[in-house]
Amino acid sequence: MSCLASLIEEQLSTLRQQAHDVPMINPPLIIAERLSKDLDQGVLSLEDIEACLADFTRRALLVRTTDARRMLGVSSAEKLAAEQRVAISAYIQKPGNHRYHLVFTAHPVFGLSSPDSQALARCIVDQRAMLPTVTPLQKITLAEEHDRVMVAIAHARQGLLRLNRQLLQVARENGEDWRDTPPIAMNLASWVGYDLDGRDDIRWIDSFCFRLEEKRIILAYYLERLADMSPPTKLHRAMVREYEVTVADIARFTAYQHGKGSLATAANALSERDDKVTDPADWAESLDGLATSSQDADQTLEAVLLAREMRQYSLGIGEIHLRLNALQVRNAMRAVDGRGVSESRGGESSRQLIKRLNVRIATIEPEDVNFHDLDTERATAGRLMMLSKQILKHVDSCQPIRLLVAECERPLTLLSTLYLAKLYKVADKLDISPLFETQPGLERGAEVIEQLMQNTYYRRYVQQRGRLAIQTGFSDAGRFIGQLSATLAIERLQVKFARVHQQYLDDSVALLLFNTHGESFGRGGARGSVRNRQEYIFSPHARQFCTERNIPVIHESSFQGGDGYLWFHDPELAATMVTRLFEAEFLADEADDDPLYAQSDFALDVFLSIKRWHDQLFQNPDYGNLLNLFGNNMLPTTGSRPSKRSSSSLGARQDPSKIRAIVHNALLQQAGYLVNVIGGLGHSAMVDTDRFQELYTRSERFRLLVQHALEAQKLGCTNTLLAYGTLFQRSFWINRAWQATAHWHVRSCRSIADALLNDTRSEAVGRLTTVFCDDLLDLRALQKRLGVNGKSPSDYGRLLIDSHQVIRLVLIMEILFLISRVPRFADHNATGREDLIRMALRLDIDTVIQVIEDEFGLRVRDICHGDFSEAGRPADHQQRYQEIESRILIPTRRMYAMIKHITMVIGCLYGGHG
Repeated sequence: MSCLASLIEEQLSTLRQQAHDVPMINPPLIIAERLSKDLDQGVLSLEDIEACLADFTRRALLVRTTDARRMLGVSSAEKLAAEQRVAISAYIQKPGNHRYHLVFTAHPVFGLSSPDSQALARCIVDQRAMLPTVTPLQKITLAEEHDRVMVAIAHARQGLLRLNRQLLQVARENGEDWRDTPPIAMNLASWVGYDLDGRDDIRWIDSFCFRLEEKRIILAYYLERLADMSPPTKLHRAMVREYEVTVADIARFTAYQHGKGSLATAANALSERDDKVTDPADWAESLDGLATSSQDADQTLEAVLLAREMRQYSLGIGEIHLRLNALQVRNAMRAVDGRGVSESRGGESSRQLIKRLNVRIATIEPEDVNFHDLDTERATAGRLMMLSKQILKHVDSCQPIRLLVAECERPLTLLSTLYLAKLYKVADKLDISPLFETQPGLERGAEVIEQLMQNTYYRRYVQQRGRLAIQTGFSDAGRFIGQLSATLAIERLQVKFARVHQQYLDDSVALLLFNTHGESFGRGGARGSVRNRQEYIFSPHARQFCTERNIPVIHESSFQGGDGYLWFHDPELAATMVTRLFEAEFLADEADDDPLYAQSDFALDVFLSIKRWHDQLFQNPDYGNLLNLFGNNMLPTTGSRPSKRSSSSLGARQDPSKIRAIVHNALLQQAGYLVNVIGGLGHSAMVDTDRFQELYTRSERFRLLVQHALEAQKLGCTNTLLAYGTLFQRSFWINRAWQATAHWHVRSCRSIADALLNDTRSEAVGRLTTVFCDDLLDLRALQKRLGVNGKSPSDYGRLLIDSHQVIRLVLIMEILFLISRVPRFADHNATGREDLIRMALRLDIDTVIQVIEDEFGLRVRDICHGDFSEAGRPADHQQRYQEIESRILIPTRRMYAMIKHITMVIGCLYGGHG
């Protein structure tokens, strides 16, 4: 351990103890001030801080890998195989109609490079492996995101193959007709490269090229598997031929994608090829024949397995999820009759609009489309329908396509989507799935589905598809009404969906529930174990409710971005995760009668209490100020999606509802307090503390929810919020000036103080922290009653988080001192030195550096224009400006990089790195 790291940890522990007697003590801020003074006086150097940060990072990664091993129960290869065998034996004896899909998603959240992620995953499996350096990404493209999901899916597929192999081996050893044993009902899916909700930078050609590449990948996989057998020559030739023409198709469409080829050339080569394979059914039958005729038991087994994979994955990596929002559907419908059947005009009721749309659906004349139509279509929803049509027609005719519709709060939106699907002849392979995660969506979601089931055309469509697809989201729901109340609201919604299914559909139609969520606490990723994770989002009660009514369920859950893909960056780790998911989804015991549901009125009171607390929080203007202290500038770039600035560089407050859910969660992490998880719990317990305690003791479901918040609370620190708020306090910098010994330091402190004249953000943070602390008083009293005050492994994580916060506070102070020393320059374009300080206070360092470089000509490079005889400026003129580069900009860039590094490590300690 470095000396500085040891010093910070010791002082944090000491000051925390003193804070019990002197509540106004702020340990992170006090230590940061001390270190800042040491840095100013030369007692401490940036090299010391970098060494300390490296030490803390190493230990943070050890905490992360230890937590991951604990969550997964990582075993040796031999032990895992034995565990799989036990699980398979239990599965064979437990028939059911439950299916599970593992969906890889990305609202891009990739914090680490791919090699770093792979190294971290390897460390979870092998404690002797070398820890990564954790270098934050500078940039990641959509293509790189897609490459990562392909690796993750390949590893997940290998893990699923191992389970299915075990299944057939156990069945064969049991003397059963093992070839008739149904495969494990698990599948894979992804929306990476197909998600257009909130972004317009993904073109149809990008998605189509991704889909062709996925076909190439699966064909290469099939050929690799086939190489271990003695396949029929005809089968092998057909697969090689399809692989070769797919590679050629990729080359032609990629050329057009990059503006170097003709769309007509690429499209005609694909559409005119009569022998293209879009359905591998014949290949699977050929493998069935090989399995029947082969005398080699192992070859028979592998042939059966490969035939099943072909029927499961067809010619892709699994299902693909296209994603858009309700507004994009409405935009596409405006051109249908020139009036806009998808929106109410002139007082028309929704019933009138639905009636008019029903007539259109009944009398629709489907349209044929080609690639030129797809290329020229401007409406996103229409373009996605055409894209689906071309994929099904020319790439893979078997694998269904999901169409996720976000912000869906009206049945008319989904009927409009069905109309478009029928218009382009894709309704027979397209599963329309509304997303309910906003407050209106959570409140009206079941009503929307019931109204759709009362509609003859939509109900007939669902029956033909054999699945009623619905998506629920924990991210937006959790930030608007609090994670705990959102989780309970989603559970209630799932049960309501099951009731609607029971009333209008039979067991020939599955209820598909896609629970989208992220990792790292604030977005529905529960801690403890994989079973906790799965049961948090889809409770035993909701599962049992469906089972008792014989409702076939397809449960889907997401693994998102860098933190979700971590589990699949290593083949052994992926095999373990797939096994744990299998155990959690298929081998869970029948749910006991949980007291939570017998006391539904009290549970509802708790839910409403938390919801009201968060409603008030969102209406509090101080909350917007807290989230906007540093804007997004503390967060590194984590994905390919263009990110608009949350506000101007000079800092107008932004409405919290306009901040994306992932960014919202990340900002709270970095500020040091996940209020979207913790907030309101203590307050809600005061409804009836005796009943709350009794329910916590007796109800497994209620205990899981409460423990989720208590784990977040262990990592939280309101002192960190106050410390960051203090940086915007004018009196803080005046006090620093009084303590300064150097004249330049006095001037710097006063310049920063001047830039904060009339700034009210510090007071806003102080008021808001008081609200949080008031709620924590109730939570602390509750913890005492519940007896959950003991030490836990999370306590060391909290110490590491606080230690990183101390370093970041020091770095921010030092950056402000450096920027305040920039020579004055002529104000123009409303930007002066005071503005630079205000920008630096918000960590808008990239803009600060750009302005300084422009003002002092630091972007100019030496260009030889010849010799000039006329006298010019002194030779040291440029050198004086270069001192700004060496003394101010270079160390500023260096410290800003450390700040971004700290962001990644803190995210990692919250259970994610994206």
